[in-house]
Amino acid sequence: MKEVKIYTIVSDQLSPPITGESFCTDMVRHSDYAELEAKYAALSAVRASAIPDGYALVPQQIFLEPSDIELICSQCGDGHESGYGDFTDGLLWVGNIQRDDGSIVHGLHISSADYTEEGGVTVCELAAQPRKGGAV
Repeated sequence: MKEVKIYTIVSDQLSPPITGESFCTDMVRHSDYAELEAKYAALSAVRASAIPDGYALVPQQIFLEPSDIELICSQCGDGHESGYGDFTDGLLWVGNIQRDDGSIVHGLHISSADYTEEGGVTVCELAAQPRKGGAV
């Protein structure tokens, strides 16, 4: 594949020009973009086919801060007066979850195994994984 040239232009050089706002943007030629898009789709399909259904790529290690451990305890403790009390079963899962503000976050989450329908909390955010057909 040939080298793709990236052009940086300012807002008033666009067609039509955008005035009143000053920003730069990177552009590539349409033919180069189409070639890159096809290559990305092919690579995404190969990557997605290498990951069996029900599995996701995650980092080899995930560092947990004390606040992350507290999140785990908040989902898997029985809420005893003296703290978290007896611990209960939990479910770690990778996927998307909707935050209270409505935004979606992809990552490692934990839910109480007894009350999975009540949602969960994000332990660690992860980059979304490509799926079969190149969809994210």
